[in-house]
Amino acid sequence: MRRFSTVETGRLGERIIKLAEKVRVRANLAEKDIYVTSGMDGDHGPRPHGSHHYGLHGKDGSRSAAIDFGALDDSEHQKKDERDMQAFARQWEKDLADITLELIHTTPFRDDSGFYIKEGKRTSYGAATAKAHRNHIHVAMSEKQVTAAEKRLRSTSARSALPKHAVSDWWTHHVGEKGLDYSFDRPAPDASWKAGYRFVMRYLSWRPNDKILTKSELDALLKRGFAVGLNWEFDASDQLRGREGGRKDGAEALRQARALGAPKGLTIYFSADWDVQRGQVAACKAYWKGAQEALAGQYRVGVYGGLRAVSAALDGGYRGWQTFAWSGGEWDKRAHIRQTRNNFKLDGASVDRNELRSLDAGLWGLSDEEDMMIFGKVKGKAAVVKALQDHTYVDMKDWPAVKRVLESGGGRLVEFDSKEQLEAVLGKKAA
Repeated sequence: MRRFSTVETGRLGERIIKLAEKVRVRANLAEKDIYVTSGMDGDHGPRPHGSHHYGLHGKDGSRSAAIDFGALDDSEHQKKDERDMQAFARQWEKDLADITLELIHTTPFRDDSGFYIKEGKRTSYGAATAKAHRNHIHVAMSEKQVTAAEKRLRSTSARSALPKHAVSDWWTHHVGEKGLDYSFDRPAPDASWKAGYRFVMRYLSWRPNDKILTKSELDALLKRGFAVGLNWEFDASDQLRGREGGRKDGAEALRQARALGAPKGLTIYFSADWDVQRGQVAACKAYWKGAQEALAGQYRVGVYGGLRAVSAALDGGYRGWQTFAWSGGEWDKRAHIRQTRNNFKLDGASVDRNELRSLDAGLWGLSDEEDMMIFGKVKGKAAVVKALQDHTYVDMKDWPAVKRVLESGGGRLVEFDSKEQLEAVLGKKAA
């Protein structure tokens, strides 16, 4: 969703924005019709406890966040913009009023009485507040409410037909895409692309270090169409330094990611580049926690390593990039990326091969899983299924509708060699 350049959000705010994007689509509004005007930035009362914008708590005890949405920067007539905001607020009230902390928007029209929700119920905010919300829509939710809303809209999406209008801004990568990682040697983007690779994992590290991703290299990769992942590594055993080491490395990773212009919400993978032993896992966990603290909600923590390290990271709610090394031939099915081969030559450079296993890997140039329609079929079979966000799928009997989405760029059809392979990637059939 479009946003002002001044907008600042945390992870919970980003989740609210993703909900808003779904509400926008359900309200039959175009991408240009609604945008984000404010999050934690701006003046919303005394800090730090004057507004949900700065993070309070709902009655359910979970932390809260607030996002403002507007429509008044279009070149269209003002009345059209006001109707767009009305449609958005009306759809939000219809879909999520009972699990919303605050919804505030006032319109100039006679066909509504304003949109005023507090703690899940219709209310009145008073004349001054109503007047202040003529030019934007204010939404506040608690973390538990956001989780409930995500589940509700996911369920509604699974039961409903495909969107009636084409959405042009879907990203085009999917589960199963092949990718590369490399350090000092760098194959040309054109050579990598022609060889069938679609994403690249590149380094951040302490300087001076020639393997660090540069801005010019990043721009060339993105321009060619690659998704780009960020990976921190200085020494193979960085993570044995525990929590304080994670804080120091995380702070520098944050600085470098910001300098590159990395969008908030991406994953920075931290390497455990050795055969982590059982007695070393505690130090690694402390390191991950320190890195998470340093990233301060701007980016997510991921872990690169073998089976023991990555499984522990996934158990802790982090993203996982698992290498075949130190895995004994066993894959953790939850891992977001798999490294399947080391040290082969491409365009004269020494590279490693990877495979995308989840659309929520947090790569630059890709969206989250919930933002993409993924269809699957078994080679030689006519049946087509649609992947859902909860690692399940549903049958799609309306092939012409699926075809329209594919032709519009709104989805990707992935062919699998067998039903077993399909279910290993997309999950089981939804009940």
